Amino acid sequence: MRRRSATRDTLEYWMALAVVQSLAWTPLPVANWLARRYARLLDLALPRLRRVALANLAMVLPELDRRAHQRIADGVFRSIARLLVAFARFPRIHRGNIADWIRYEGFEHFEEARKRGRGVLFATAHLGNWELSAFAHAWMAAPMNVVIRPLDNPKIDALVERRRTLSGNRLIGKKEYARGILKALQGNEAVGILVDQNASLEEGMFVDFFGIPACAGTGFAKLAAHSGAAVIPGFALWIESERKYVLRFYPPIEIADDAEAGTRALHRQLEAVIREYPDQWLWIHRRWKTRPPVEKPRSYMLLPLCSREDSEKFLRDSLLESPSDPWRSIVRAIAPIGSPPAPLVGLCGVANLRGAEEGEIWYLVEPESWGKGVATEAAKHLLDFGFGQLGLHRMWATCVPENPASARVLEKVGYERKGSSSETSRSTACGRAAFCTPC
Repeated sequence: MRRRSATRDTLEYWMALAVVQSLAWTPLPVANWLARRYARLLDLALPRLRRVALANLAMVLPELDRRAHQRIADGVFRSIARLLVAFARFPRIHRGNIADWIRYEGFEHFEEARKRGRGVLFATAHLGNWELSAFAHAWMAAPMNVVIRPLDNPKIDALVERRRTLSGNRLIGKKEYARGILKALQGNEAVGILVDQNASLEEGMFVDFFGIPACAGTGFAKLAAHSGAAVIPGFALWIESERKYVLRFYPPIEIADDAEAGTRALHRQLEAVIREYPDQWLWIHRRWKTRPPVEKPRSYMLLPLCSREDSEKFLRDSLLESPSDPWRSIVRAIAPIGSPPAPLVGLCGVANLRGAEEGEIWYLVEPESWGKGVATEAAKHLLDFGFGQLGLHRMWATCVPENPASARVLEKVGYERKGSSSETSRSTACGRAAFCTPC
């Protein structure tokens, strides 16, 4: 890992401290307003976050339209804003006022688990307010242990750790991960672990998550099986009608010696809760980044099309089957990226397309968007989702004479250009180039 600059760490720390203090000491309505502005600034400053969120949503929730995906993405940033306010005000939250922020639901599951005497593993996620859930549990029940990954900036990490322990919770770092957890469970204590993060091929297994294989770590299930601890899914979910959170504990998940079955069960429960509260999950995380290994390297092709209607006709004519809605029949989703008009109309796995090579993925592109950085957006999308690790070796662009810039971008990032306009495209009624099979 590249060594971080001390100057950068200091600047980031003072910026983070300013944000925290502004939310901690202003009246709550003002703090809520400020937090929404900070979240909006984050959205604008790091556009890749929304791009990843929209691509994730289009891939796993194809039954929703683009506007619905945008609303969910907006909700994610509002959820982040609420989390920031609560986190900033941790020093002012105590046993006497914790009920103003959060209440329990399903607490009996935790009580029954404690009676078993073998400890409790809370399976939680970046859903709702994961910082408040552990912090509040310490005030409302008993201090617990929280598994954390240190932040890259050590100054900000120290600031965060101080607040996390204000209610008496104990932190377990990744270095002492297994030993620290087992010791806590032996003392019949509770341990909270985030289970929704992407795992590497070496550390995880693939589970069905929203119908798409996702690489999930098996460490949690192995610890549960080894220790005999009760496993309780728990999340701090925002209830708009109450204007506060509910810390909801779900019935225990039985995990025996089969870590793979346990990991699948955890993700089925997690998916069910996310579907109920989609705008409170961190869709900006590249959850599906790790992909199953493939035998052949993948290729990618940019296809300028005349219009959405033209695109639909192309898909309907090219599909091996003829469904009524071709946009939702190709693998899982049409993945729009960017602001309207979306530079990329769709991300189409070509397993069901005539004439497609195995492993190819084609981007369908609206012609009016072709000259607006579409190649750059496609390259960013591929990199965002880690397609390079699958053996990405080239990206093809059909030649569009009036827009040579896109091909130059591809060449700059080391991809190839396929053929000439006459070889790969034909003219349509509107005079644009379209890569189509003859109708």
